[in-house]
Amino acid sequence: MYIVHFYENKTIVLSQYRETLPAINDPIKIKGRKGTVVDILTTAENKFHVLVAFEKEKIRPSLSKEIGKRRR
Repeated sequence: MYIVHFYENKTIVLSQYRETLPAINDPIKIKGRKGTVVDILTTAENKFHVLVAFEKEKIRPSLSKEIGKRRR
């Protein structure tokens, strides 16, 4: 069993106690966000730091213009 800490830009995203380690370039989904594993660093015998690069979030247009219009 391994203690795995997932990091994005030096901020911790998730800590898990896992049986297997993710491999580099594996797709991963954490808290509804898709990303890939960039690097794996070993800190102790069973502790690992996994660096993750998440995909950019798409900006959706606001619906405020449509709410103000009346239907005929």
